[in-house]
Amino acid sequence: MPEIPSVLPGEVIQSAWGNLIRDRTLQRYADQTELDISVPTPVAGEIAWLGDPGAVFVYDGTDWARQGASPKSPLIFSHPGDAEVTTGTAKYLEAVGIELSTVASTVGSAPSDASLIIDVMLNGVSIFPTSQKPTIAPGATTSSQATPDTTTIPPGAVLTVNIDQVGSTEPGADLTVMIGIL
Repeated sequence: MPEIPSVLPGEVIQSAWGNLIRDRTLQRYADQTELDISVPTPVAGEIAWLGDPGAVFVYDGTDWARQGASPKSPLIFSHPGDAEVTTGTAKYLEAVGIELSTVASTVGSAPSDASLIIDVMLNGVSIFPTSQKPTIAPGATTSSQATPDTTTIPPGAVLTVNIDQVGSTEPGADLTVMIGIL
């Protein structure tokens, strides 16, 4: 886009000039659907605020890309030492709203005789009400990636990690839980 020309005193602002300004400012939309309807042919560099999911997006010439500090960096919770059944000891307060992808866990020392099972809670309610929770089998040190039923985490929400079950002879130790962000 060309630079915006200066408006001189006494000049009438033309629609083309106004459109140049509009195309360089942050426009607000309720969600992706409203954005797609309102801006059917975006230009690379256009920016928009979407109320849902509460984030800034920039059109990169192909797609609207969410902006922010490392939106794909996982949330990481750690529980050093022997694992023990606990409720919500590790906490994370979400500031702007995020979408989760998968949850996986790993331990430094494997559980024995029983699986180590973790759960992630959103404001005290499991994000895995019907899905398989991340589970580390006896003798293993990693879980498979588990996809939660609840993936939308609104602003102000609190995520906590519970340890629901540990190994019976050896509980497992040095647990790390990784929650993927879309």
